[in-house]
Amino acid sequence: MSLEFAEKLFDTHLKGHIDRLKKSIWFLIESPYVDKVYRSSYYAHFSSKKGEHGRDCIRLSLFEGEIVAGNFRSSEGVKMITKQYMGFMVVRPIVPGILGRSVVAKEALKVCDFVAL
Repeated sequence: MSLEFAEKLFDTHLKGHIDRLKKSIWFLIESPYVDKVYRSSYYAHFSSKKGEHGRDCIRLSLFEGEIVAGNFRSSEGVKMITKQYMGFMVVRPIVPGILGRSVVAKEALKVCDFVAL
């Protein structure tokens, strides 16, 4: 995929979702990421189709405030980032449905104009 095409996909399919998040949200990006839901769909459908569809996804984990790599390596750090964790978003290698399953805490949003049960 070209950089130009990736930028277009970001602008048309992801930017709106990212813009809804507070400015204080930090991302941890995991790539490649094996998403069990997408991988199941891949083998059931996409693997037999003409054209290239990747098997791996990208996972964006959301945190309230700054995170540092060292926090993932100590029990105190893990306690801290557990409190900061605000959810995740899965980016899939299929167009136009590149945003896969996502779980985002309402506290991560700039505006929360809905009721979550």
